[in-house]
Amino acid sequence: MTKHARIRCINTTDRKNPHERLSHVGGANPDGTPWKRSIDQAIGDIEINEWRVLCRRKRPQG
Repeated sequence: MTKHARIRCINTTDRKNPHERLSHVGGANPDGTPWKRSIDQAIGDIEINEWRVLCRRKRPQG
């Protein structure tokens, strides 16, 4: 069964290449416990349909 996750935080590196800048993504499980996955783990989980991920951009205020 596919798990659904919402990315609420990211960790970045100091690399200049935007394709190498993200290192981890994270969020909260339905029970409130936090989760954190490396980019490689997250991509692998998505590719094997273990996770389905939602990332929503914040709307600009004003």
